[in-house]
Amino acid sequence: MNRHPFALAAVLTALVLVQACGGDTASETAAGAAAPVSAAVAFDPATRLEVGVRTIADLKPVAGRFTTADEAVARARTGGTLVRLLVDEGSVVAAGQLIAVIDEPRMAAEIAAREAGASAAQAATGIGSAGVQAARAEVERARALAAQAPAALEQARAGQARAQADYDRTRQLFEQGVYAQARLDQMQAARRVADAQVSAAEAAVTAARQGVAAAEAQTRVAAAQARSAEAQASAARAQTGIAVALRAEGRIAAPRAGRVTAVPYPQGSVVMPGEAVAVIAGGAPVLKLMVPEADARALRVGQRLSLTDEAGAVTGQAAILKIYPAVTAGQVEIDLATDGVAERFVGARTTVLLPVGTRTGILVPGAYVRNRAGADYARLLRGGVVMEVPVQLGARRPDGVEVLTGLVAGDVIVAWPQAVAGQP
Repeated sequence: MNRHPFALAAVLTALVLVQACGGDTASETAAGAAAPVSAAVAFDPATRLEVGVRTIADLKPVAGRFTTADEAVARARTGGTLVRLLVDEGSVVAAGQLIAVIDEPRMAAEIAAREAGASAAQAATGIGSAGVQAARAEVERARALAAQAPAALEQARAGQARAQADYDRTRQLFEQGVYAQARLDQMQAARRVADAQVSAAEAAVTAARQGVAAAEAQTRVAAAQARSAEAQASAARAQTGIAVALRAEGRIAAPRAGRVTAVPYPQGSVVMPGEAVAVIAGGAPVLKLMVPEADARALRVGQRLSLTDEAGAVTGQAAILKIYPAVTAGQVEIDLATDGVAERFVGARTTVLLPVGTRTGILVPGAYVRNRAGADYARLLRGGVVMEVPVQLGARRPDGVEVLTGLVAGDVIVAWPQAVAGQP
């Protein structure tokens, strides 16, 4: 009676499948779109997994940057030409190692000029010292003369007294008529000579005293000149030392041990004071994050976070070392210590999964889903029949794969055979 027996058989088969799928609307939709696999296909019962809704952490991917605990910058202390550059990017240096030399021909000429000035000032100091010695000798001579002058004055005064006594006696005898006028005139002339000798002796004493004072004044002048010359020599030596120290500041040493990560200027460049010549990274490796202030409030020192690569696969773990207590442009800086994750490029980036809350969802191990031809599938077990059910996956997570649609709580799935670990 039925003209289409094959069509009727297909309808009956579909009805049987619908009854086997239960009453869940989402599962019926997935089963209707699934490609059933023969029940004869064997699977490991140990891989059976009942799907359930669980509380999962809401993870936010944040970009982190590999760096080091310390980063030092070797800067130029003086301006000039970078005549020698002894390091390059990637060079390993020790603390205090010479890494660059800044110099200029004018520096050598300036040092030579200042050294010549210092030598001239030192020569002037010698001349000043000789002048002081000569002035002191003149003082001694003047004092010797001054010491002799009083004796000469006393002798002159004694002669004056004798001449006065001779004159008085001769005058008395002249008045008595014993001596003639010529004798009296002779005594008077002798008295005048004695008076002149006394005056000369007194003048000599005064001159000797003035000579001592002048010699002492000359000594003070010579000493002042010597001190001035010594001060000029000291200033010239200091200027020379400044020039030498300024040139020595062109020798740039590594401020700490580590690896050179940047050399901004090539050899031969002209650099100004304060410009960076090399950047040196040292200390323990650190993963640095800039986290929004609102997300950083829930983080704690010691908390462990997962690292992922560009494909979303987990590459390692990191623990929070330090949370900086300052907010910059709404961001909080955080340092993490990685567990065995080595990165040879300073500044390389990786993704850190940051927990920002919790929600409910379905989470299954990666071995229970597989991507084929651009679509993701899970193996659904219904009534002893294994079916490939298309599913929509969410973000990849360290503890599994989140299933957004295609599976509901209570579904039983089995692992794919020969699944590659970590491959969805």
